[in-house]
Amino acid sequence: LLALIGGSLLVLVRNVFWLALGNELAPAYAGSAGEVRETLAVVGDTLLGFGTIIGDQVGGVLIGGVAVPIMAIAMHRVGFGSKWLAWLGFVVAVLAGWFTLLVSVSPVFEQLSFVGFIAFLVWMVAVGWILLRSRTDAPRGLPS
Repeated sequence: LLALIGGSLLVLVRNVFWLALGNELAPAYAGSAGEVRETLAVVGDTLLGFGTIIGDQVGGVLIGGVAVPIMAIAMHRVGFGSKWLAWLGFVVAVLAGWFTLLVSVSPVFEQLSFVGFIAFLVWMVAVGWILLRSRTDAPRGLPS
């Protein structure tokens, strides 16, 4: 749970970085020239790179590489959903989680990571669908 929350917060920080770049640096860049423009370009690239590392790589590993496989293991052990859904969680862990760390090594990993992201969306929709369709009675003493 902590990996899911932490990863989601890091992705949120990345999105805030991108909004800040668009709202603060872009108008200054557009209205500048010469050395000031070059300096703003370097600052923007640096902040964009930092946000990408924090949000995409660290956040992606925490969500896809840690939280999803933990949930997939739990689903596999207790028999929640079908076996293919648990195995899809393991595929998501490798493609969307761990391959995210290797994106800077080769463009192949970036493409595989994108496939993993699509698999992650499919996995999330399938898990949500199964959760909505399953009905279990709450233990005695707990509100249902």
